Amino acid sequence: MLVVHGVWAGDGVAFWAEDTAAVPLSSRGSAPRFHPRAAPVASLPGGEARTLELLLPGSAKEPLPSPETGQLAELTRPSLR
Repeated sequence: MLVVHGVWAGDGVAFWAEDTAAVPLSSRGSAPRFHPRAAPVASLPGGEARTLELLLPGSAKEPLPSPETGQLAELTRPSLR
């Protein structure tokens, strides 16, 4: 299942999706990185691929899954990263 998100990005709305079937790959560090559950661009209709830096709730390890995915988060006090 895909959970689609939208964000205003300068000149319009940008969309991205979380894939509930994706297995997150843990990576450490504070440098920006791809969302571990991001769906491939080809799974969304139309548009073009862009890279956006977003602040999402999570831990230093990875972002939390969105509540709409039905996946439970183990972290009780997330911060924006």
